[in-house]
Amino acid sequence: MVRPMTASDPCFSSLRNAILSGELPPGARLPAERALAAQYAINRVSVRAALSRLATSRLVSVRQGSGYVVRDFRAVAGPELLPGLAALAESAGDVASLARDLLMVRRALARGVLQRLAESPAALPSLGSIASAVQAFAEAAQRGAPPDELAPLDLDILRALLAATGSPVLALCLNPISEALDTLPTLRGAIYVDPSSNVAGWQALLAWLAAPNPEQLEPIVQLLQARDAATIERLKHA
Repeated sequence: MVRPMTASDPCFSSLRNAILSGELPPGARLPAERALAAQYAINRVSVRAALSRLATSRLVSVRQGSGYVVRDFRAVAGPELLPGLAALAESAGDVASLARDLLMVRRALARGVLQRLAESPAALPSLGSIASAVQAFAEAAQRGAPPDELAPLDLDILRALLAATGSPVLALCLNPISEALDTLPTLRGAIYVDPSSNVAGWQALLAWLAAPNPEQLEPIVQLLQARDAATIERLKHA
């Protein structure tokens, strides 16, 4: 469910983007509440709400006598900021470098998921749900579904794999990565330029899951790495 817009949203988004982009560097002081209220044409209650959200995101801290001061988010914040960074990269037309890192992290997560499944094959009674998710993706690809339709179906496969591990840690790690990828329509187009290759990859994974062998894990990871590299090359020449 999409959260409804509030009066504090423009102030929060603008200041967050200024911090994430480096326009407001660590140690910088934010303008006073009165000045922010005038700048964004909102009341001071809404300004305080925006500042509170920034503090919760660990983008700013409150110092006695200094007001709100920008923090070094790279040192203290968490992956929940990834969608904001992705939105900035998309608007700046500089998706390739951020996408390379996001795909690398997703690949590392995939390795962890597959390693967990290889170590605990008893968790694979849910193989049927994974196969169903792959089938839904394959059918959409066959009828020429656009990237915006393929992306959530692809995510359904990942979620089925994560459910098979039974690990809330792995599941929680996926959420910010998926949300960030969802913020990059340019990347989605590059990932699904040839959906048949995505289908082939998932079908190969299903074959491995039927009898998971840790010694056969590396070729799968290398295949993912090659596909991600091809995606980044498409972005560079888009």
